[in-house]
Amino acid sequence: MGSGELDIWVQPLGEERPTRVTSQSGDELEPSFSPADGSIVFTKGEAGGIYAGPPLTGTRSIPRGSPTPLCEGCDAGDWSPDGTRMVVQRGSPSRLLVRDLGSGREGELAAHPTWNLFQPRFSPDGRWIVFHTTNTPSLRQIYAVPAFSDGAVPVDAWIPVVPDFGVQPSWAADGAALYYFSLRDGAFCAWLQPLDPETKRPVGSARAVEHFHQPGLRAAAAAAVTNHVAAGYLYVTLTASAANIWMLDR
Repeated sequence: MGSGELDIWVQPLGEERPTRVTSQSGDELEPSFSPADGSIVFTKGEAGGIYAGPPLTGTRSIPRGSPTPLCEGCDAGDWSPDGTRMVVQRGSPSRLLVRDLGSGREGELAAHPTWNLFQPRFSPDGRWIVFHTTNTPSLRQIYAVPAFSDGAVPVDAWIPVVPDFGVQPSWAADGAALYYFSLRDGAFCAWLQPLDPETKRPVGSARAVEHFHQPGLRAAAAAAVTNHVAAGYLYVTLTASAANIWMLDR
């Protein structure tokens, strides 16, 4: 939001200043890079819709021209590793579908009559998708399902990965563990749950990766915690806050 609008920026590692890569109407959300060609893809507008801009050809390249629509009335989820498919969110409650970006065909993946399904992520091998649910105002859970099946995966066939409280799942690079955030200790902290490599069922207990209990630096405070795993690092959005006490002389 450095421009005063909710646009998309890219921060090249090792450089001080970010680059603004969209300048539309101030409502671009959920940006990601296409693994196929490196273009910026994002959800746009209150009605939803996934759009792609031109590929970035360098750290200071700024896409120009109108974005290309990829999917109308939907929200971006995650790319398949080969860049040919995307898991998208539709409807209310939000359900998940896998969209073939070449043909535009969609297949139902998972849906629930009352829960929203959010933050879908393809596994590194493209065979599984993990997501979190909004069961009640105070309960969130994480499940895994096969990425491709004949019709939606029944709710009773979902694999429970985090049954107590978990949001924003991200796969470990080898697909044998899942990073996520939980309120189980009173704050949004990062946890890691080991998984069976084949079945994706939990193996043993989760362990804390990093605690964010500092009053001035939290993983969620007036902003949703988001995260991503890449090149051996867990990238996390944190909210920094500070306060001062003033005395007025009247």
